[in-house]
Amino acid sequence: MNKKPAYLTYFQTRAFDRLFRLFREKYYSLGRYSGTVKMTNLTKEESRDLSLFFGRTYQVGETITISFKQFEQVMMASKYQMFDWTTLLECYFDQTLKTKQECLEQAQNQEAYFFHQVLQQVEPGLGKQWLEDCIDTRSDTYQYLRKRYRNNANTCKMDLHHIVNLVNYLSVHHDQVIALPMLAGTITKNPHYLDLGTKNSHLFLRALADTKGISYPKEHQEKINFLSEWGIYTDSLSNTVITNGLFGSPLFQAFYNQRQPLTLNLENLLTIDSVDTEDKKVFIFENPSILNTIRDQKLSYPVVITSGIPNLAVYQLLDKLVKSHNHLYYNGDYDPEGMMIADKLKRNYGEHLTLFQYDEQDYQTCKSNEVITDRRLKKLDTVQCPELAKIKQSILIEKKAAYQEKNMEAILTYIKEQIT
Repeated sequence: MNKKPAYLTYFQTRAFDRLFRLFREKYYSLGRYSGTVKMTNLTKEESRDLSLFFGRTYQVGETITISFKQFEQVMMASKYQMFDWTTLLECYFDQTLKTKQECLEQAQNQEAYFFHQVLQQVEPGLGKQWLEDCIDTRSDTYQYLRKRYRNNANTCKMDLHHIVNLVNYLSVHHDQVIALPMLAGTITKNPHYLDLGTKNSHLFLRALADTKGISYPKEHQEKINFLSEWGIYTDSLSNTVITNGLFGSPLFQAFYNQRQPLTLNLENLLTIDSVDTEDKKVFIFENPSILNTIRDQKLSYPVVITSGIPNLAVYQLLDKLVKSHNHLYYNGDYDPEGMMIADKLKRNYGEHLTLFQYDEQDYQTCKSNEVITDRRLKKLDTVQCPELAKIKQSILIEKKAAYQEKNMEAILTYIKEQIT
């Protein structure tokens, strides 16, 4: 701090306080001592003392404009012609002057150091790689992290340590099925840390989505489905799958013998070692109505119903079936959501899964009058499976949804050909 000049005593009155604050704000904005400032509604003290200083009359309540140059001229005409603005304002306010640009650069340097420090402290693994990528690419997630940092740096640092450790843990225990509260409690000691809807679960989902190179889920059910892909479930009892014609444990046997369908929840599946079929072939459908039609015809095929987007219970069951050397066959609706399910199942199970009835003729047979919105059609961008290319193109052109229930005759014919 500069040594206080003798003339500072003259300005130690309330009359100059507002003027000097305006001068300081102007310097902060421009980075130089130039231009003018406006003082509105002068007080009695301000009008008196400023009139004396500038040698002109200012009235109480008046609005006046004063320039840096005017002030300099008065000072140069006095015995303090050696004055400078920095000394005056820094000594008056007893703090170092900074411009807006200097403050911005300082804040940026502090922010960069913060994230560098966090990277130095966290454990190596997929979580650390995620954070490095966010910072290097200046991704949307990084911009979100910057907001959290500016809101509370200490909390942000603690949360980043937790999220990195969570992602690291999942990458190592990728075959594990775990409840969300259990996962949170294992890493953070707080089972509610990742409760859906909280800012921490939001960051966690962003991190997981970033590692897969996809957009993070926003809707509640989308979040649940996405977590299931990582072996994480929020509720083991309502996480269910409909089955028919499967055997392999006492739980299945009675229903298998009676040719009755069986609905299993995730908790059931976690206690079952193996699941099998007679012909080593399982037919997977999106909609329960397909199974109803099969049963109405007194047929008992090995069937799995996903009831829409497959949840963790579905994946657990399919994993066990593949482990028992069963081949999977899938058919679903010909709309963006159904196509996404088919694409994902094919990517997950590769040569162990066959997509059937996905020809152009199948789409035309099942086509409805329901118009698909452009927003829903955009979902087809994620569908990359070659077997789905023709129907994908037809949907994009015609913008009509088609449903598998209208194709039952072809579906049943296909199943009979595989079973016999």
